[in-house]
Amino acid sequence: MDLSGCRDWVVEVGDFMPVLLQLAQNYTNPDSVNYKLAYLREQTSKNLGYSSFEEQTQLAMLGKTVIVGGFLNTELIKAKSIVADQLNVDDLSAITGKFTSLMSGVSGGARLEMGESAGEPFLEAYDSANDLRVKLLQDSLEFSAGGITGGKLEAEYFGAGGEEGRAGLLLSSTYSIKLQAFYYAWMETYGAAVQCAGESVAARADIGIYLDAPEIKVLDGFLRLRDPGTSTSNKQLDFTGGYSFYRDATGAGGNDTRLWLDTPNFGEVVIGPRSGSSYLGRLKIRAWDILLDGDPLLRPQLSGGKGFVGNSTYPFAQMHSYSFVQASSERIKTDIFDMDCKDAYNKVKDLKVRRYKYVGKGKREHLGLISEESPYEILSEDGKGVDLYAYISMLAAAVQEMQAKIEVLEKTISDLRG
Repeated sequence: MDLSGCRDWVVEVGDFMPVLLQLAQNYTNPDSVNYKLAYLREQTSKNLGYSSFEEQTQLAMLGKTVIVGGFLNTELIKAKSIVADQLNVDDLSAITGKFTSLMSGVSGGARLEMGESAGEPFLEAYDSANDLRVKLLQDSLEFSAGGITGGKLEAEYFGAGGEEGRAGLLLSSTYSIKLQAFYYAWMETYGAAVQCAGESVAARADIGIYLDAPEIKVLDGFLRLRDPGTSTSNKQLDFTGGYSFYRDATGAGGNDTRLWLDTPNFGEVVIGPRSGSSYLGRLKIRAWDILLDGDPLLRPQLSGGKGFVGNSTYPFAQMHSYSFVQASSERIKTDIFDMDCKDAYNKVKDLKVRRYKYVGKGKREHLGLISEESPYEILSEDGKGVDLYAYISMLAAAVQEMQAKIEVLEKTISDLRG
């Protein structure tokens, strides 16, 4: 089409741009953007209970809420402060504020809750709806597993026992506390410490170390007793059943230290193998006194012949002494009557003195009696040994009978000579 003739009325598009912009921005043109925005703004204010947007703005400038009720959906809110009863977000990058309760995770499931209760802050970590694993309060940290509280770490004020005015950190547990480290571990309190370095463990304290447990094990180590100074009755260790270890510095016989084990009711003390066929090196003491002050003395704790030195099953190979004394006082005997010397003479006359060797005791030959061939009066209670005192007494009675016979013969010879 040829429009050259219409040049006078043809206008370039660029010439209409200012007019189009004015129409788009005109608040009186129903098709303009500003008109539509103003309409939506007015309608929103009326829906919220205001007569107009201008009234809503004026009330906001007087300190009133801009929006009461309703739902605000937007990508960005920029404000100096936001006040809300509840704030739910998918991603909270950073925040500064005061929260009565703050939850991260799944409500009713694995979650982290932080807030304030009765004026005290708290932090709780849950594995599930009711499985509380970690609870952090103002002055304590509690750990749980499987719904059972396993231990607590808390600040504590010590007001007794020489600890007045001191605050400390208390690690407590219902069952056990285990400190484990591969290379190096250290636990320290005020004036006390427990150290593990390599294969050694050291415990130190200014006042004392108290271990309260059903069982305390010392493996591959030793136990040192504290120095009691000059105490005359210092209990070092206390065992169940009334057994106790004592140690002091007033030993007798020039010894400046002593250690003793107190055993109630004549308790038994055994030094040697706990079990097995070999008893070498065993020292078993029960109801015996070994006295070393003055003349050494081994004696039973009960008087009246309550004790034995060896027996027929466990005899000694040899015994050496300057003297053997038989208890023979009349006050310790009963049912006393004379022995028949003729009977003693006949039994001594029938004794069989043998030559023999002891089984497993070398080639040395011995002289003596065989218990199975000897009269019962000279045998031990079990019949396996000979009572030397009874044997000598029977020999004495036999000698008396022989002496009587000799005197009769001497008188007969004297009469024949006369």
